[in-house]
Amino acid sequence: MQLLLLLLQSGQTIISLSDQLPEEPRVHLKEPFEVTGKTKLTLTPWPPHTDEKDILLSSDSLLTVVEPNETLRDTYLQKIGKTLEDILPKQDDRVLLNEEENVPEYVDEDYEPLYIEQ
Repeated sequence: MQLLLLLLQSGQTIISLSDQLPEEPRVHLKEPFEVTGKTKLTLTPWPPHTDEKDILLSSDSLLTVVEPNETLRDTYLQKIGKTLEDILPKQDDRVLLNEEENVPEYVDEDYEPLYIEQ
């Protein structure tokens, strides 16, 4: 999931942890908040009148998607009780072999490396 600022066709500005989905509805929002105010930012749970924290949004509702600035990002993370480390993708421990690399000699002949598409 990425932390994104979504500008909607309706004129609303939403900040949320987001995933892009392969089909419509194309956007999965987790813990979305509407952003209001110019000098004093206010974050209000979105959409109003529900306790749902996972919202699906169709792509025709979007005007554009951008990354929030540091101030808004920190305010949002504080609001949902998470840190930047909580939302960053975890490091992958797997080792990739390049074509130039050889299989270690001590590995038996049935060894088959794990290939990861990039």
